[in-house]
Amino acid sequence: MLRKLIIIVCALVVLSFVTPFLPTPLARVTGYIVSTATGLACPLFFFTLIFAPGLYRQMSDELRQMVERVRGRRDEITDLQQKINNMNKPHHMAQLGQLYLRQGRQAKAIPWFQKTLEKDPDHLEATYRLGLCLFDGGKYDEAVNYLEKVHSIKPDHDYGHAYLRLAQTHKRLGNPERASEVFDELLKFYPGQPEGTYDYALLKEDQGDLQKAGQLMQDVVFSVRQSPRFHRNRNRREFRS
Repeated sequence: MLRKLIIIVCALVVLSFVTPFLPTPLARVTGYIVSTATGLACPLFFFTLIFAPGLYRQMSDELRQMVERVRGRRDEITDLQQKINNMNKPHHMAQLGQLYLRQGRQAKAIPWFQKTLEKDPDHLEATYRLGLCLFDGGKYDEAVNYLEKVHSIKPDHDYGHAYLRLAQTHKRLGNPERASEVFDELLKFYPGQPEGTYDYALLKEDQGDLQKAGQLMQDVVFSVRQSPRFHRNRNRREFRS
């Protein structure tokens, strides 16, 4: 849905540029379309900016992935595929998987991470990225094994993000005890981490520990208010689970 919206916006931008060069009757039609769409889009933009800030993070992610696909990555993909064919190295397989992942193409990334682990079962980054792909795809029962393995080797991998996804995975699998353990570890080393603190507060609320949940929510507010402005904008968009 968001990708279609981005395509529509891009099409309107293109129309606005080509309208002056079109024949007069056609220019009037395209001008009317652009002006009407713009008139509707501006109020909608401000409304969603206030009430649905998470939409803009998703749109920026979609746009970034589309840009990645047209930035000449085809040559890089071809180069990696040739290296894999010639040398069959797990390092190159993991690189190709990460390239597909940056483009938002999890379906293409997953097999390459799996092939990496067939060659090198201890490849930490491939293990972690495969776990993230499965998490994003809602396959929590599969993701948990990979994320637990990463946790056992390097708990603070990816600047604490590995803690966060493991805790969220256990929460979604209905393992509140293990989720609480990992959330506690996360907040011990990364106190006030907004997304983790927020999710942990919801978990405590579900468990009936309203006092702890309230304290965690206060920590979220304090953390966001004290953070730099660009962090505040980013963290506001993260609370969308």
